[in-house]
Amino acid sequence: MDKNLCELVEDSGSGTLKSRLIRCNNVIYHYGQESFGLLSQGVHKSEQQSLSRRQQEIKMLRKELRKLTKQWKEAVKTNNTVIMAGLEELRNKHRDRLKVLRKAEVKKEEETEDKSKE
Repeated sequence: MDKNLCELVEDSGSGTLKSRLIRCNNVIYHYGQESFGLLSQGVHKSEQQSLSRRQQEIKMLRKELRKLTKQWKEAVKTNNTVIMAGLEELRNKHRDRLKVLRKAEVKKEEETEDKSKE
């Protein structure tokens, strides 16, 4: 494998030093690309903005509330009062928890702004 690469680099021809270096660089790059492939240029996890525990829970609760609302609407269509009552209770618990989490998030943001102003 190294012999093939050396032959390719030596065969890169003549010309100015700069042009030979560019061709050599291209030969090595393309050889590595053929041998090993390319990595995708996605965003790494460390570069992504990660959500806090509270924000993750808010996101999950919103998703659950949407699902419960859809189920409640289906229960209304079928006139099933027992299921409607249970779903209403779950929705109320989720809404209460969501209120608490959002208040805490607002308080946290206000504290952060106060610290940045000082």
